[in-house]
Parts: sequence; C-alpha cells; structure tokens
Amino acid sequence: MRKNIDYIDAFELLVQGADGKTPLQFWAKSFTELPQPVSSFIAEKMFFQSEMERISRIGRPAELSNYIATNNALYQAHAESFWGK
Repeated sequence: MRKNIDYIDAFELLVQGADGKTPLQFWAKSFTELPQPVSSFIAEKMFFQSEMERISRIGRPAELSNYIATNNALYQAHAESFWGK
C-alpha cells in the first residue's frame, strides 16, 4: 500500500501532462449524462461545466430537486475525486 501512496504525486503530474497532449476536452464534452469520475483534470472540468449547464436548464423546482437527489451519489464520487480539489 505504501508504494501506491508514493506514486500519487507522480501520477498527478502525468495526468496534467496527458491533459495537455490529448483531446480529452472534446471527448468529455460529448457526454449527454454525467459519467463516473475519471483521472483527468480537463475532462472533470468539462463534466462539471456540462452538468452545471444541464442543471441551469431545469426550470421547475420539483424537477430540479429530483434531478439533484437522483445524481447525489455521483456528485459525491466526483467531489471525492477531482471536483473536491
């Protein structure tokens, strides 16, 4: 387990490098629903922006409340990964 912890910083640096060299931003924009978290800052940023746009289009309070409640576990998973940083 200790080895895994030692490599976290290195992994995060690799992710940042990959984000700058891959078209993940465009890939992430293609989702019509919020997917599970991924190891990409760029993709997570796009997921967050897309989800905020989806939420902003919901006009009725009851529908908005239901949507957020339905996706709460997924929001929590994202918050525990990149959204929470």
